[in-house]
Amino acid sequence: MIKGNKGEWSEYYAFLKLLVNRRLDFGGPGYKKLDQGFYSIIKLIRIENNISKSYELLADGRVKVSDGNKDIRIVDIADVKEKIESIFKIIAADSERTFSIGDARKIMNNLGNSLLSAGSQMKDDLTLKIHDEITGSEPEIGFSIKSMIGSPATLLNASGATNFIYTIKGIDESKVAGINRINTRAKIRDRLVAIEKVGGFFEYKEMDSKIFEGNLRLCDTILPEILAQMLLLYNMGRGNSLEGLIDQVVMCGVKIRGFSIDRLGYEHKISNLLYAVALGMVPNSKWNGFMRAYGGYIIVRDDGELVGYNVYNADIFRKYLLKTTKFETASSSRHEFGVIYESEGKFYIKLNLQIRFLN
Repeated sequence: MIKGNKGEWSEYYAFLKLLVNRRLDFGGPGYKKLDQGFYSIIKLIRIENNISKSYELLADGRVKVSDGNKDIRIVDIADVKEKIESIFKIIAADSERTFSIGDARKIMNNLGNSLLSAGSQMKDDLTLKIHDEITGSEPEIGFSIKSMIGSPATLLNASGATNFIYTIKGIDESKVAGINRINTRAKIRDRLVAIEKVGGFFEYKEMDSKIFEGNLRLCDTILPEILAQMLLLYNMGRGNSLEGLIDQVVMCGVKIRGFSIDRLGYEHKISNLLYAVALGMVPNSKWNGFMRAYGGYIIVRDDGELVGYNVYNADIFRKYLLKTTKFETASSSRHEFGVIYESEGKFYIKLNLQIRFLN
C-alpha cells in the first residue's frame, strides 16, 4: 500500500478534488475564493516516472485517461466523489510522518496512478488545461501545490547559497570565544544581542553564493542589501513576517546605499522577489529574469477547499505572497551560519535566509 506524508497526500488530494470540481477558483487575500472568477478545467496532466499522463474531463462527467499519446481507459469517477471527503479527513487528522489511506487504493488503480506526487525534481506538480472565458483561449498552466494542512510549506528553502555575510565592527577579539559559546534555544539572536552589548555592529558584506546574489540583483539591484537588513532585524527578534519586517526597516529609518525607501517601495521590491521565487527563480541556478510561463500555485486550504494564484491575476498573487510569508531559521550547523569567524584580521558572521508560508 502506498504511503506518503501530509504534503504528498495533499498533492494527490488536490488532483482528485479538481477532477470532481472541474474548476479551480481564483484565490484572494487570506486564501478566500474571489467572487469574480474561476478556471474551467478541460484536462489535468501529471508526470509519473517521467511519463505524462492526462485526464480529460468529458461532457458526461467521466474522465478519459491517456498515457503519453495512448488512450488507456474511460473512468467513472463516482468513487472519487464518494470518497473525497473521507480522504481529506484522514489527511487532516493523521499525525504519522507517513501513512496510507485505504480509500485511495482503488481510486489510484482506476486512474492508473502509482505515485502521490510529481517529486521534488519537477517544477510543476500539476498542469491544467483551462478554458479562459476572457480570451477564449485554452492554455496549459503549470501549478505547484502548497498545502495549509499541517506544517506550512516553504517558499524558499535554506541552503549554503542563501547565507548572507556581515562584517562585525567594533568588537574586541577577547569577546569572540565567549559569544560563540552561547548555546541557548535562541542562540543566534542571543549571540547578535551579545555582540551589540559589547559595542559591535554589523555591515552587510556579500552573499556566500554569487549566483544567488546575481539573481537577486537582476530582480532589483539593491535587493541583497534590503534582505540583509530585514534578515538582521529578524534574527535580532524584531518579528518574522515579511510585512512586519518591512515595517521594522521603515521604522528604523534604514538607508540603502544612501537612499531612503518608503513602505510602498519595500513592498514592491519584496513582493517582486517572492513572485520571482514562486515562478521559478532558485538560489543555485543562474536566472535569466523571465518568469516560468503560466506558473502559479494551488493552495489546499485547511478546510479542504482549493484556490489558485497565478500570472493571470499577478497583482493578487504578489499581495498574497507578501501577506502570507515569513522568515524562518534553518539548521545553523547544516548550513554553517551564526558563528563569529575571523578572516584576514576582520570578524564576520553569516545569517541564513529561508522563507516559509504563515500558518
